[in-house]
Amino acid sequence: MEKEEKKIREHFLVNFDPIEFYDFKLGSLSKDGTEDNYDFWFSCLYEFFTTEKIDGERLLDLGSGPTVHNVATASSYFSRIVLSELVENCCEEIRKWLRKDPDCVDWSPMLERVAKIEKRKDLKAATKEIEERIRSSVKAVIHCDVVNDQVIAKEYAQEPYDVIMSGLTLETAAVDLDSHSKIIGRINRLLRKGGKLILFGPTKTTFWKVGDNTFHSFPIDVSDVQKSLEENGFGDIRFKLKEQPDNDARYNSDKLYFVTSTKL
Repeated sequence: MEKEEKKIREHFLVNFDPIEFYDFKLGSLSKDGTEDNYDFWFSCLYEFFTTEKIDGERLLDLGSGPTVHNVATASSYFSRIVLSELVENCCEEIRKWLRKDPDCVDWSPMLERVAKIEKRKDLKAATKEIEERIRSSVKAVIHCDVVNDQVIAKEYAQEPYDVIMSGLTLETAAVDLDSHSKIIGRINRLLRKGGKLILFGPTKTTFWKVGDNTFHSFPIDVSDVQKSLEENGFGDIRFKLKEQPDNDARYNSDKLYFVTSTKL
């Protein structure tokens, strides 16, 4: 298992390009105004953060890629957000965006969808507000490796997090059910008792393509996610599913899932 995990990790480190991933993300957005995969996940995140009463201010996003949109709604409620990613070039793209470097990528098309879900009237102005909200809340962009027992650097793991979230990440690192369960166990150690874990992604996905490169995905199902959470000390497990995801040539999937749970 460790040998296969290392092989997948090395493939990511060598071949994952943040600019190609940016094109992958924008190319996945629907053009006709219908709800697409990201609208589903953004809606779930909005509902969670606007209805749950969570004490604390620390949130960790595991596997951010070069993106910032996963924490868009959370940035209204958490003042100490840490973004993390395996590939250093992706971390640097986020830092460029936070600094407003002239050559940073433009995440406004994704954030405008968040503004729409937040029921904002002036979407362009709201998108700018969300951008500044994220910049104000994100305190660090760091390396992470979910198949390493030291998932993040010790200096960022000394104080437990109130919320940890991870989207479209764990399936790309796990090689089998045991591997997935061990990743959840490592995440558990970073979270305070009573803290919330948010996971989302596709089910039964076997591949995804960025540019000319095809990347691994372990074809996990909803019952597998449930089992991994229960095995590693999580309860109050709540799923939302999208039954007909927008499949395209970039990746295949059966359903989309969004799940929240509490560390017992």
